[in-house]
Amino acid sequence: MVARNGEPFVSNAIVGDAEFDQRWVHKERLAAVAILPLVSDDTLHGVMAAFFRVALTDDVTGALKMFSAVAAGSLAAHVAGARGHRLSA
Repeated sequence: MVARNGEPFVSNAIVGDAEFDQRWVHKERLAAVAILPLVSDDTLHGVMAAFFRVALTDDVTGALKMFSAVAAGSLAAHVAGARGHRLSA
């Protein structure tokens, strides 16, 4: 879903959510998830998912969004560098 629409998915209510394997959620005592697109210059480079045993605060969610932006930029730079390397080889 996140990869298709490019919108982040953050939830503090994954217990009981049919989208998640409830046996795994209970076994790992999970409470929350953040799934964020890694987008740079309108290009999707991947998706980052992080699961948590405690509810996410706005501060943590904001930090994760900043991290995903940095990661997306790094991936974009790596891809551009790899393309440049292939072109010059």
